[in-house]
Amino acid sequence: MPRAAAADEVFATISVCHPRDIATWEVVARHMPRRIAARHHRVIVPDDAVPLFRDRSPAAFDVIGESRYAAGLAELIARHAPPDATPRTGWYLQQFLKLRALEDVPSDEVAVIWDADTVPLRRLSFVAADGRLVHWKSAEHHPPYFAAIERLLGMPKAVDHSFVAQCLAVRGRWMREFIAFVERRHGRPWLEAVVASIDFREPSGFSEYETLGTFVACTHPQEMVATNRPWLRPGRRRVGTARNVDRAWASPLLAGYDFAAFESWDEPYAAWTSLLEGRVGSVARRLRRLARRLTGRPCDAEEFLARWFARPGLKTVVQVGANDGEQNDPLRRFLVRPGNYTAILVEPLPYYTAKLRNLYRGRSDVTIVEAALGAEPSSRRLHFIPPEIADEMDGDGPANRWAHGQGSFDREVVAHWIRANTFRGESYRRRLSAYLDAIASVEVPVRPAVDVMPAAAAAGDVLLVIDVQGAELDVLRGVDWSRPPRAIVVEDDLGRGAAVAEFLLDRGYRHECGDHDKVFVRAWRPA
Repeated sequence: MPRAAAADEVFATISVCHPRDIATWEVVARHMPRRIAARHHRVIVPDDAVPLFRDRSPAAFDVIGESRYAAGLAELIARHAPPDATPRTGWYLQQFLKLRALEDVPSDEVAVIWDADTVPLRRLSFVAADGRLVHWKSAEHHPPYFAAIERLLGMPKAVDHSFVAQCLAVRGRWMREFIAFVERRHGRPWLEAVVASIDFREPSGFSEYETLGTFVACTHPQEMVATNRPWLRPGRRRVGTARNVDRAWASPLLAGYDFAAFESWDEPYAAWTSLLEGRVGSVARRLRRLARRLTGRPCDAEEFLARWFARPGLKTVVQVGANDGEQNDPLRRFLVRPGNYTAILVEPLPYYTAKLRNLYRGRSDVTIVEAALGAEPSSRRLHFIPPEIADEMDGDGPANRWAHGQGSFDREVVAHWIRANTFRGESYRRRLSAYLDAIASVEVPVRPAVDVMPAAAAAGDVLLVIDVQGAELDVLRGVDWSRPPRAIVVEDDLGRGAAVAEFLLDRGYRHECGDHDKVFVRAWRPA
């Protein structure tokens, strides 16, 4: 007689893994059966790795060779990627494998797609008491995902958060409805339509989580519910490799999180590696940094900038997205007085470049550039909040002039932050629609970053600081990588750090520190 299913039990978990991640997978696989109630746990791997994964996975897992789902996928990607693009075939392939595996889920069942580098830390339930499916949230907002969704589904962003949160519960009938909808809309097989919707010039042009989540949020909004429970993305930065999850010293650092991701791009606690590698610098300072890591307080961009500006020798800082030079500006306190540096401040909006010129009037060591930076010369429409409207948007506080710092080539990014500030009081909330309607736009010139960046030999150590609300990769693509900057600080308040980190790691950088403002260094660190 078959056993009765638990109320929160799902039909299956579905993960895709590569042999290079087997060490992390062993930890994930050990925790999943204990913390996610499912009748089946499935991992899809390259065919020649099936014996390895069967040997290294608990008996609860069905190990499936990817050929069961991969037929024609690589060729499909190659057919739709333009000749000048270098698509991350493996990255896209693992998403398509999960989507095809969802076709096996019975209509009346629930499956959970789960990232193979993510360790569940407590018992998780994906089915609420009222039958709605629970999903976790992230703050990521990656415009290429939504551009692809618009092309594929014709549907707008439907929630004020992201579905890119390492896992997603999906009903079998939702997947069938998604397939039928796409095939009716495009008149071709659904996966071919999905691939055709992707801009392969983008390093990350599609998300299965964001796409399915948006589809369900638009078609079945009453059947899903978001949880505010926290999860941890930079698990490696917090405790090192996934194998440390079960160590007693790591438990306090992971307490309170539902799950933690151990992504390969994330640099394990850099203070440990710095000390072990014997890099130049005082042991006491290294130990203090190590202590901050172990207590969950890593070094941040502000500390890094203080050390960088205090370092002797000629240096140049290039700030992209300088705004007015004061509002939430991480460089302002270092640029107040001349020193052994020169500064190039790049800002496309004339209102703010005028403020910059006034702020640094008479300073020959500070150059103001009125433009946006990108990969090649062009012009683009920049969306922003008019200054006279921004002046009134602090609401009940804090009085930090935050709205003056919002400018993006993606209008939805500006709208996202307007909605995200509804905590500023009832009067702000009453004016929310007016604030959204007030978003303005203007055509601005885009200059290649190489035209603005100085040659390292002539300018000493070069530091690049980027705050461009979603256009980070455009700026980085325009850098002359034959003479790269020594350090790069990238604001990541939209949760897009993975693509930027991967881009920079491929070019010889390492993630030094920081979560919101991420610091990357190249074969060098300040003393």
